[in-house]
Amino acid sequence: MKHPEDFHKPYLAWSRHSTPETIRRNLVTETQLHGDLYSRSPALTAVSVAGALHVSPRTLQKVFEAEEHTLNHIILVSRLTRARTLMERDRTSIYSIT
Repeated sequence: MKHPEDFHKPYLAWSRHSTPETIRRNLVTETQLHGDLYSRSPALTAVSVAGALHVSPRTLQKVFEAEEHTLNHIILVSRLTRARTLMERDRTSIYSIT
């Protein structure tokens, strides 16, 4: 089975001509995708996300200062969404047996 990293490589579309807002939005989007992809991992932290996106943890936290939710909130929501999906899937399979 392929490792999840084989399916998703960070796509940080910026260059020296990118605006700071474009860079910020791309980091937010990539953080959300990374959180969704690795939500099952207990090693998913702000530091691990920053490392995967090739930025410092402080840079990533500064990006989220302008957002409605913090980086830790994004990680928590990713984990809760995954847990809910698994619980609903398991409940469906139990009902379909009876």
